[in-house]
Amino acid sequence: MLPTAVKLNVLRCLPEVQEHAGTIKSNKNNTPIVLATIHIESAGDSNAVSKTGALGLMQIKPELWIRAGETADMLFDPSFNVKRGCHILNWLYSKYGNTSDVMANYYGKTNKDWEKYVIKFWKAWNLYKDLK
Repeated sequence: MLPTAVKLNVLRCLPEVQEHAGTIKSNKNNTPIVLATIHIESAGDSNAVSKTGALGLMQIKPELWIRAGETADMLFDPSFNVKRGCHILNWLYSKYGNTSDVMANYYGKTNKDWEKYVIKFWKAWNLYKDLK
């Protein structure tokens, strides 16, 4: 998919992102952070499934983040996925404090490619940095 097409696909998620991004306590404009995460994780495809079983826009692993009374299929709902993804980002900000460390750990710092992921994240963030 071409970069412009990915950005247009990601921007379809803007209402959900604007609804939930404010729950992240990072002292930053969180909308570009969430949009860049979606850009890298799923290219805006709410039905995305990774080879490791992560689901939806923000590629959330159900075995780690689904609570009692919820199902993995709920992660394909854009609003639910973004809400849960923002919850995860908020937790990571409370633990690590800065965006680069947060994103390295969102991706999985034990993964050998985490540094490449953080570089991709900042490139994607630049596409969305002016959105609120």
